[in-house]
Amino acid sequence: MQMRDLMELISLLHGLGKEIHIESNGTNLIAEETLKQIKYAVISPKRGSDFHIDFWASKENVHLKFVMGKAPWCWTPKLLEPHLCTLDKSRVWIMAYGTDQEMLGARDTWDQAIQLGINYSDRLHIRLLRR
Repeated sequence: MQMRDLMELISLLHGLGKEIHIESNGTNLIAEETLKQIKYAVISPKRGSDFHIDFWASKENVHLKFVMGKAPWCWTPKLLEPHLCTLDKSRVWIMAYGTDQEMLGARDTWDQAIQLGINYSDRLHIRLLRR
């Protein structure tokens, strides 16, 4: 939301030799020159949002992470599959939605990642009760 301030901060940190990693929902674009100063950007779009998939997918330092589950903003394999045709699968990750330690949807999400040929990301901070 504070894109100008964010870009200034990234430029300052980059100028100090810091390695920068960010996560965003991808609805606000980051200027090309600023994005080049970021080592890795994880874009985790919410289903139904305007997240500019073509812009983000064309950037080599961007990884896309989709949260799978039953919440209205989560993705399902059926909704995600059409996007996978144009994405570099090595930079696509899925993660199960969950806020309890058991992470009941994690096994299904793991199986979906294998079936779709993409990466799986766990929610270790939830499993370790460090929300």
